Amino acid sequence: MSRDPDHPVERLFAALPGWMFLLGALSLMAMTLITPPWLHGRDLAWKQELMHAQLDRLTRQQDRYKQFHASLVADDPILLERLAFTQLRLKPTDRELLDPMGGRSVAGVPLGHGEAGGATIEAWLAEPMPVVGVDVPARTPIETRLTRLTQGRNRLGLLAAALLCLLGALWYGPASTGRRSRD
Repeated sequence: MSRDPDHPVERLFAALPGWMFLLGALSLMAMTLITPPWLHGRDLAWKQELMHAQLDRLTRQQDRYKQFHASLVADDPILLERLAFTQLRLKPTDRELLDPMGGRSVAGVPLGHGEAGGATIEAWLAEPMPVVGVDVPARTPIETRLTRLTQGRNRLGLLAAALLCLLGALWYGPASTGRRSRD
């Protein structure tokens, strides 16, 4: 059985190596050019999530400061008594400083560590920043063979392999198969 070089199936199989090299070259170039920005985008998305959590904490702290200010303007007796005890070290005459449980309190408001020693108002109102791994999920880097190959010095080698595949695609392309079949 003789082969007809003009038959469509024969032409397709003759051009197949060129197409395989072309697809390989495009795949290698796409991996090399797309993976690093994708990883950078993931890092930026994680940082954005962390910053949103920090913004929420700062907003809550701002609300605490506003409530504190409103209580000061309204002359809230409990707040004024607490400020007099902790900041001015004035003991209330009609109150007991120790509660039955053994903890310190002023007007029923428990005192935290070091408040009797003059803790700052900022310590009362502070909202702790989110902790990575507790309040915000920890950043998980992707450590795969693809990410290792597409970054650093390996990236140049992968681009060189893509260029060699592209040259192979040009060498074995459809135009070269037509010349070889005529010879």
